[in-house]
Amino acid sequence: MIKKTIKDVANKAGVSIATVSRVINEVSSVTPEMRSKVWEAIGELDFRPNQLAQGLKSDITHTIGVIISDISNPFFMSIIREIEKKINEVGYNLLIVSSADDPEKERKDIKTIIEKRVDGIIISSTGQNEDYLSSIVELGVPVIIIDRKPFRNKFDAVYVDKALAMYEIANYLLTKGHRRISIVMGPRYIMSNFDRFSGYARCMQAANILLDNDLIIYGEF
Repeated sequence: MIKKTIKDVANKAGVSIATVSRVINEVSSVTPEMRSKVWEAIGELDFRPNQLAQGLKSDITHTIGVIISDISNPFFMSIIREIEKKINEVGYNLLIVSSADDPEKERKDIKTIIEKRVDGIIISSTGQNEDYLSSIVELGVPVIIIDRKPFRNKFDAVYVDKALAMYEIANYLLTKGHRRISIVMGPRYIMSNFDRFSGYARCMQAANILLDNDLIIYGEF
């Protein structure tokens, strides 16, 4: 049996996902008639709000949750400074968490900031919790992925094309006469490293150079 989602409830009741979320979280701004339609749809579809739905915000908190891989990394700190500068201009604050590029910790961090009732999430994702993030988007909380390309094209994202960048770097070295070119990356499971390897491999193959596993190194950032 296919599990019903909050989107199915919204379609059945003829309302928005945000309205369903407000009904689930018992927000008083929903009219009795609308509330009745939503609960009727929930009953007919046998939809069971999960813990995530129960943890959603019931009002605006003017807080944006930011999850980055390493809070000590100057690259991410410069991004956070710019985000904070912009959101402060419109009266919002940041809640910052560092995931250490650990998928399990990242999932816990996502749950934690949702429980803090943030109005949106900005995340430098490991790519291992995209289904969880998708369920958050379905429940009306905006999610933006930064620095890393999502595995699936479901999210708004801001990132550098690392595959193209690595292709151009490797190609530059080839034009200088180098043939044994090594690539050193972070953890294999992170999407940005997959992109880096993809660009490197494409460049080597275009130059008819066989890939040498001894020159392909995964480690930690």
